Amino acid sequence: MHTGEDNHLVVDDIKKMPGSERWANTPIQQLHELEYIHQVDEEDKNEDADWLGISPSMDFVDGPATDYITGKDELLYNDKGESKLNSGTMAKFLIKEILDPVHHRERITIANE
Repeated sequence: MHTGEDNHLVVDDIKKMPGSERWANTPIQQLHELEYIHQVDEEDKNEDADWLGISPSMDFVDGPATDYITGKDELLYNDKGESKLNSGTMAKFLIKEILDPVHHRERITIANE
């Protein structure tokens, strides 16, 4: 996911956060996985593989479901200027997407509305 006027990767910001060396490997590896999926899509043009990558907002916290907004490759902010996603909101989105798939072979971002 890109952010800022210079369009840098959010994972670069994560690496700079104090204490992130204990957990930053997870988003770093997820970026590698996304890059791999895109490479496979380009090389194989495999129409049988359907996948969805979901990137949460900058703050992914425990909480109840709310309405949500989605985007593509940008870090999302709601009307309050927050880049936040509750676990309940993520669950709400996932259940809806499983029951009625809308997104195919793409990565999206999600945030509380």
